[in-house]
Amino acid sequence: MDLKHPLLFGQNLASAIATHVGRNFGCPRSQSVFEKCKRKNWTSELHAILREVGHQERTRVLPGRGNADGSQEETEFLYDHVWLDEAQRMVLAAEIELSRYEHRVMYDFRKLLYAKSSTLKLCIFSDHPDTKSAVSTMEAELHKHRQYVLGEHFFVIRLCNWQTEQLEAFHACSDGSPRTELTRVASLPWKHWP
Repeated sequence: MDLKHPLLFGQNLASAIATHVGRNFGCPRSQSVFEKCKRKNWTSELHAILREVGHQERTRVLPGRGNADGSQEETEFLYDHVWLDEAQRMVLAAEIELSRYEHRVMYDFRKLLYAKSSTLKLCIFSDHPDTKSAVSTMEAELHKHRQYVLGEHFFVIRLCNWQTEQLEAFHACSDGSPRTELTRVASLPWKHWP
């Protein structure tokens, strides 16, 4: 994956998540299956994928294990997941919300709007009938937000759309104006089913 090409990076990350999480947990087609998978297991798996990719990109990963500097931080640092470059600048801020409640997903997404020191913002959430309008609500938030930095990239990954049983990835890049819109960049089937 290549941080210098954010759109390609987002598509590749979405593919990695669809493959790894889909293989290990399947798609939560019903609330009972979702509860059996336990959100903590899903979150741990997502952190593991982000850690692996972050290390491939030669970043310091928080929370993380196996950083090049030997650090073993196990707690969140500002956001659920952060990557720092060699100069300790934040290059990725990520929020993972696997709640079935849209207000919790939106709370995490709004935090990313203010992550100005990071050019890449990633929001991962699980699809549920109660979160079906989350992407359009996020887009409305992007339109309302007025503090854009040129070149900010927002990635939204909806795990397992309830109707299509596919992972969907969306991208928005700021040109510095409030016209930022989320565009679907990937719709991927889960690679393996339980």
